[in-house]
Amino acid sequence: MSYLMETEEKISKKRDIVRQSIESCTLSSSYQAYYYDNLPDKVFYNAKKNYAGNVCKEDVLGLIDVSVFGSGKRGLLLSVEGIYYRKSSSVAEYIAYKDIAKDKDIVARKLGDVCNAKKLSEMVKKIMAVDRYTPDELIDKINDTVTQTDIAAHRVKETVETVMNVLEGWMSK
Repeated sequence: MSYLMETEEKISKKRDIVRQSIESCTLSSSYQAYYYDNLPDKVFYNAKKNYAGNVCKEDVLGLIDVSVFGSGKRGLLLSVEGIYYRKSSSVAEYIAYKDIAKDKDIVARKLGDVCNAKKLSEMVKKIMAVDRYTPDELIDKINDTVTQTDIAAHRVKETVETVMNVLEGWMSK
């Protein structure tokens, strides 16, 4: 499986997780939850402009809009790497999934007033699990690495032998 195929497959799995769970992460029925397939361009571009400037639409998993008029200017956007957010009058911020893995309470501290932090944390845990290798995948990766290392070592050995032969020929003249 190619790296690109693996990445597309993982993004698809992450989007499925968000599609199934994002509505349970909202705190209020007035907040709109979107997943990748139903996210309006206008809402995405407002989120991008106001708090998620570095995100391209292909990297979006979902969005919870907490703006008063549903414009997308305030809320949180889940990308493949982390959560971009802006609460009512705050500055734009970002939490990487790897930071959430290190600090289990960060979601509650930073986002507990705009989302159901417990449900969001559960969803993020599932999203992060997609990137973990199964034992079989890990063994395959290790075997591939060993094979590549063997090939590289063989090439180095051949190069050294060639250099030695050239030097011996040069020294004998």
